[in-house]
This record gives sequence, C-alpha cells and structure tokens, in this order.
Amino acid sequence: MIQQNKLQAKWNDELAKQRLAEAQIDFLNNLQVPYMLNYYDRIYKEPIKLARTHDYCRTLNLSEQLVGKLAIAFKNGLDYNLTTNGGDNPEQEEERKQDLIDICNKAQLLPTLSEADEYVTMNNYAAISAVWDYSTGEVRLDLIPRSTCFVTQDVFNPKRITAFYYQIGITEDSPQRPDSICEYMKITADSYDTVTVDHSNGSEVLHETTPNPYGVITVVGLFSELQVNSYFPDKKSLIMDFNIDVNTELTNYALTHTMQSHSILVITGDTGSKLSATQVTAIKVNPYPESDKADVKYVTPGADLAKLLKTINDKCLMYANMLGISASVYSNTQAGNTTAFEIAMSVSGITEKINERLPFYSRAVNTLVNLIAQIYSYHNSTATFDRYSINVEINQHKIEPSRAEILDNYSKELALGLVSKVEILMKERKMSREDAEELYATIKADEQVGVVEAFPNLTDDEE
Repeated sequence: MIQQNKLQAKWNDELAKQRLAEAQIDFLNNLQVPYMLNYYDRIYKEPIKLARTHDYCRTLNLSEQLVGKLAIAFKNGLDYNLTTNGGDNPEQEEERKQDLIDICNKAQLLPTLSEADEYVTMNNYAAISAVWDYSTGEVRLDLIPRSTCFVTQDVFNPKRITAFYYQIGITEDSPQRPDSICEYMKITADSYDTVTVDHSNGSEVLHETTPNPYGVITVVGLFSELQVNSYFPDKKSLIMDFNIDVNTELTNYALTHTMQSHSILVITGDTGSKLSATQVTAIKVNPYPESDKADVKYVTPGADLAKLLKTINDKCLMYANMLGISASVYSNTQAGNTTAFEIAMSVSGITEKINERLPFYSRAVNTLVNLIAQIYSYHNSTATFDRYSINVEINQHKIEPSRAEILDNYSKELALGLVSKVEILMKERKMSREDAEELYATIKADEQVGVVEAFPNLTDDEE
C-alpha cells in the first residue's frame, strides 16, 4: 500500500510538471487569456473587481519577445564534418557530406532545432523524434514538448531512459472522469508500442507493438543545463511568471483607462422620473433631470495613466535585463541613439549564456544527426553512412562591428595618432609593410590627379 501511494504521488507530480509545461508553451504561443482568468479568480475575491478584470483582461506577448531574443543558439547554422578510415578520397568525402546535409535539410533539421531551442528557453526541455516517412522516402523529425511526454528512467542511472512515451491522442476524456485516458507511442530500444495510459493512476495497456529495427530509442532530448540525478531538469523558467505580472498590470491599466480616465456625467437626488433618490448613474441620453431636487455634474477621476504605462514598460525592461538583455541600450535603440555595435554589445550577456549552453546542445545535435544518418542508411543500403564518422559543430556567436563602424574607428584612431594609414592598409589588405607603403604611394599619386580619394574627410596631418 505504501509503495502504491509513492507511485501515485510520483505520477501526480509528473502530471503537474506536464501541465506547467503546457501553460509555458501556451504563453509562448500567446494563448494566455484562460490562464490569466484563472489567475484573477484566485487573487481577486471581490465580485465586482473580478468581473471587471475578466471583461478587461489584456495580455502582452512578452514571452514570445523574450524567447525570441534568447533562443538564437542555431542562428549561425551547423558545420558538418565526415571522415573515414580509408577508401574515400577528399572529393568523395565532400560529396557524401553534401548528401548528409541535403538529407538533414529535407528533414528540416535546422528549423526544428531552432523551435526546440525556443521550448528549451521557455521550460528547459524539448525532444526531437526521428522517424522514417514511408510516404516520402525521407527522414522526418517531430518536435515533442515536455507537456506531452514522459519517460521511465534506468534504476541505476536516472539520467538514462529505458522508454520514452509521447502522446498521440486521447481515447477517453468525459465529464464523468477526473482524468483522461490518453494514447501514447512508447519507444524502447526493442520496439515501438501503442499504449493507452490512464492519467488517474499512470497504468498502461498495450494495444500494438512493432519491432524497432534501429536498436536505439529514436528520440533525442535537448537540455539547457546539466542533468542532476534525473532525466528531466527540475529548474523552472521564470519567463511565464514575468509575463503574468506584466499582464496583470496591463489589465489594470485597461480597466483604469476605461473606468477612470474620462469625465462621466452623473445625477444624484430625486429626478422626478425613474431614478431613485439614492441612485448614481452615468447618463448617456437626455441627462437633464425633470426635478429641481436633483443634481447633475461631471465626475473626472485623476488616474495617472502615464505612470501606469511607465510601470509596465519599466517591468518589461527589468525582466529583460534579468535575462541578459541590456535594458539601457534597448531603450536607446528604441529612440534611435545606438550604433549597431552597441546593440550587439547589449546582447553580449545573451551571447555568453548561449555559448555556455552549446556544449549541452552539441552532444544532442551530434546524436540526432548520427541518428538521421543511421535511419537513412537502414532504408538505403546502397548509400549508407555506416563507415563514416560524423561530427557536427554549432557555429558560435560573435560580436562584430559593422563596416561603417570599422571605418569610423579608423578615422578616430588616425585623429589620435594611434595608427598610420599604412598600418590600416596592412590590416585591411592583409599585406606586408613594404607592399602597403607601395600601395599608399600609388593612392597618394592618384589623389593628386583627382583619380581617387582613399581616405575621405582626412587631412595629411592625420597620417
């Protein structure tokens, strides 16, 4: 009984994590209103306030914006390397490498990895399943969010899985049941099984099984950090919490703007008509009373809407800064006061975080590409990659100034006497000093006859 209770508690915890992941992905996809209404139901107890927050519920795509800035690990693409122990000349290896790149492109590897990076940024995990599509004769990749999958872990190594389940349908979800019965694809190293899992207790029933010809679990998980005694990371992303906070402020702003920012004509007292002596209301048509015992006046609230908007904007910038985006430079960018290099420097914190994440991604990407090659080779015996060692590297991000900024820096260095024009030519043309001096002499001669002006806006005193 105790063991059964432990298993039930563990399953309930798994379902809670799946629901949290589902909410995080919905926030990323801007499906936020139902969650915000439930949130207001919990925090507002006054019926009138609650009803108004439901009527004026507003959401902001903050999660999408922040994740869009952060999920750039695959922006610069991948670098493929194929090597063999012998038998192929360099031209043949290059041809087979291009074949592999074409296979991965047809499987939409890079777009799938980019979207998986968004999921990992939002909730620290995403999985990619590789399958053979018999209808197209190509490898297909399926992106699996944390909200639709669970695993069974190795007893001796919890970071290793023995089975991967991902949801493919719902067989029973009636009002009479507290939980639904869902259909899952169960993948092990030996088979692909179609099972139904009762979400009330986690029990499963096998319906169909197919041998796994590849001998491995054909799913690769992407993580943002080191796994600690568990397959799934337990660290929670705060982006959704940031979004909820900003949404609440935005809803309050919408409510205040509607209810407290405009003059309202009200009437009090005995109107001699349908209004009672104590009733106060906004009059829209023919507001003047029929009795001199009534009083008519405008009520103009003094809500500081500009301050509310500033609060919302400051919170967005604060949360962006907490995630590594420079809020000050971002503000200057909005005003058009920032150079391209300064903009790049503003995300240097993000770049550092992305580069720290790359070792975890790199292992997963190598596993996935080798899995793609293995599946393709199984179904194309005459064009296999079996004797090739495949290695894939993720191209790292570099902060580089624009060409205009480089030339501007040269001008400033010349003005300060930190560099000569000959040294600039050596650096720009990658030539020796002797060749640079000869070229500079030619340029000076051309300038004298008006052929070319090599360094505009610079005088001879700046040499």
